[in-house]
Amino acid sequence: MAEKMNSFIMDRVRRVTELNLETGKVNWSAVGIGDPSLELNGETIDKQDAYGAMIAQIDTAKGAVFTANIDTPNLNVLASQRGAEIQVGTEEVKVQGEDFEVVKVVDGKATLTYTPIEAPAYVYPINSDQTQGVEIEVGLEDANAKIEGNVVTLPEGFTATQVGVYYKYETVDAVKLTDNSETFGTAAKYIIQMYFRDICTDAKRLGVLVFPKAKLDNNVTIDLTTEGSHPISLTAQKEYCAEESKLYYWVWATKGTVTA
Repeated sequence: MAEKMNSFIMDRVRRVTELNLETGKVNWSAVGIGDPSLELNGETIDKQDAYGAMIAQIDTAKGAVFTANIDTPNLNVLASQRGAEIQVGTEEVKVQGEDFEVVKVVDGKATLTYTPIEAPAYVYPINSDQTQGVEIEVGLEDANAKIEGNVVTLPEGFTATQVGVYYKYETVDAVKLTDNSETFGTAAKYIIQMYFRDICTDAKRLGVLVFPKAKLDNNVTIDLTTEGSHPISLTAQKEYCAEESKLYYWVWATKGTVTA
């Protein structure tokens, strides 16, 4: 029989995993979990008598919200938050993209990273202050720039050391996330694995917090700097069709230790 445990010391949240409610497949699993927090909230109706004296307080609803920051941006998590689609490039279906690429000019030529799907209409000399200069048309005349494959040939008299080219391309070696304005994320199951310590022996043990059904908040701000992290917030939902409407449950091991 397990020994009853009333208090513990949190070590850290180790991993957060999302599972599809219909298939049971793992959608994503993330580590590097910082600033984890569990907010337990509720709603209460106050019953007063005719003179305003409190007679009773009746709890009508309960809620639970888990928030954290993943230490690096995670495309799979972002796709779940936003209902976005991730495409991994293959030979059969290449990733299409577009860029305004600035490249060096050597001996009147510049080499783009990719081969344009269609020849660009213009190229732009890049000024010394890194702004673009007056456009040069792409064509067959002597005054035109010419593009063959991914090589840009500049006209005689071109003096800038860099050239900017806007073009569309396709590649196998890329991953693409597309966020459609009419597609949204759905509820899922979440398993939050954590380590805690026995308050008497300091033994490090495993705890698991499970949300049978919860929804990620699709409002998210990702700091696009080296120090930036990826915030998540998930709200427990009632299992409307289940016999027991569990918002969450929490399991703590009372024996054994973990070494991770």
